[in-house]
Amino acid sequence: MLGAWLLALFAISAVSDLRLLAGLGAGAAVLLRRGFVRSARRALRSAVPLAGGLALASWAWLRLVAPSPPAWEPFLALGLRAVLAAFVTFAALERVDLFRALAPWPLATRLLVVTL
Repeated sequence: MLGAWLLALFAISAVSDLRLLAGLGAGAAVLLRRGFVRSARRALRSAVPLAGGLALASWAWLRLVAPSPPAWEPFLALGLRAVLAAFVTFAALERVDLFRALAPWPLATRLLVVTL
């Protein structure tokens, strides 16, 4: 599960097409339906304010310095990627004991302790 999570995050980070991100989100919701509401709620509470704030600030800055308003699609894709990555991460955390999974790598375990 830990390897699938890492692979999913890598794949999500490489996608910028809104339709494909929506499809990945629907697929993640189906595959990770156990605990969906809890994981989705956590992802929305943690990722939306940060990603939305950063996207809005970036868009506003570009609006100030550019002669015409920037397209909104890249900023929406940024937000969708953040929410999808957060959802997949929270769903994986419900299924994986990270301390057991990272036990063979002491440095990774130390990083997990610092992060927590």
